[in-house]
Formats: sequence, structure tokens, C-alpha cells
Amino acid sequence: MFMYDDYLFSIYFGDRYQKVEPQRCKSLTATSLFAHDPFSLLQKRMNISALLFLHQVHKASGKVISDRKDKDSLLFFEEGDYLVTNQSSFGLGIVTADCLPIVYVDTVKKVVGVAHAGWRGSVAGIAKTVIKDMQNHYNSEIKDIIIFFGPSAKKCCYQVDEPFVRKIGSGSSVKKALFKKGGQYYFDLALYNAEQLIEQGFTSQQLIFDYNECTICHDNFCSYRRQEGSSARQVTVVSLK
Repeated sequence: MFMYDDYLFSIYFGDRYQKVEPQRCKSLTATSLFAHDPFSLLQKRMNISALLFLHQVHKASGKVISDRKDKDSLLFFEEGDYLVTNQSSFGLGIVTADCLPIVYVDTVKKVVGVAHAGWRGSVAGIAKTVIKDMQNHYNSEIKDIIIFFGPSAKKCCYQVDEPFVRKIGSGSSVKKALFKKGGQYYFDLALYNAEQLIEQGFTSQQLIFDYNECTICHDNFCSYRRQEGSSARQVTVVSLK
């Protein structure tokens, strides 16, 4: 696991040693979750009072949490692939196993967000959609936001086929993120999302790839491809202090 700890916020990037199976968590609330591992560890390490997840559906929709009553909602129940909040001590979480975790931090307006970016959500523009919600709800400005990319399938291993290539189109983001090696296509999911954000006005200095390790290469991560459809997922959580 990786922890990024700042005076304003904390980020946790989990691995398979703290894996979860979302289906088994659906009956829990954001507070009762803390009786279970690895969430009890997160409560202590991140000093959070509640932990929220959505039922991920590989789209570009999500939820903005602006009221503390939302901490009592059921976990993994409401559909969506990103969460945004300005509430302190709330953990916003996603689960992944090859898809890309994207963490957003507005250091001026004090807003955080997290997105589950699979290739479908990425093509639908989830990376930019989160930014729009931060702007619309909290008046965030692009210049004040830093973005972290977590562990995901990378171009070294993320092999894709011709139907996939046809589905993702041919824009400038695709041209930079799609590679051909030995007659086979490979896709860089993090770079594809980063290029979309750069088109939106972000600089490369605002995009942090330090935690973007390949989940297929390294067996310390859950990987849907390497583990042939396993339901195990690693957790990514961000919270404001």
C-alpha cells in the first residue's frame, strides 16, 4: 500500500493484501464498515469519521457530498463512478483491479474527489466530468487542482484488440495513448486520461504519476486480467483533514 499524507489531505492506495469484495459490503453503512478490515485500518491511519463508496458501473456519473447526513447512506448501493466533497474527515473511496484510480485535490477551495476510470468511463470523459462538478459546486479553478493517478493496467501489459481500438475513436488523446508492438495494440489508460486533462487546461506539473504502478505486472495488486475475473479489488481513498 501507499500513503500520501499532507497537512490538508490524505490519500491511500491499497493493494491485494488489503483487498475487498464489494458485493459482500453492500449491506453495511459508512460507519459500520469500520468494524471490518481493511477499513478499520483506514479509520485509524486517516482519522476519518465515515467512508463512502458507490456501486461502480463504468460510466462517467457520480455524486457530490455536501451534507454530513450522507455518511449514513448504504455502501456500494447507489450507482456512480466518482465522489467529490468539501467535508472534512470523510473518506471517499473506489475499488479497482486494473481500472485507473484518479484522485483530485483543490488545495485552495479545500475540495477532494476520487474517480474509478475504466476504459469505458475514460472514453465517456469521467476525468473531465469530475472537474466540472468541482467547478460547478465549489468554484474550483483548474490552476489550484492537483491530480494523482493510482495503480492500474499500463501500456507494458494492457493488450487490446481491434474492436477496442475502434470503440475508443481516433482523437489526439487516443493517438498518444495507443501503441503497437509486434503487431499487437497496447493502451496507456493513465496517459489517455492525462491527455484529456491537459486539453482541459492542466499542466504536466499538476499530474502526479508516482503511484501509477502496473497492476498486471506486479502480483501485489489485484488484477482482473491476471487473476482471470477475480472479484477481489484494491481500495483507493482520499479525505480532507
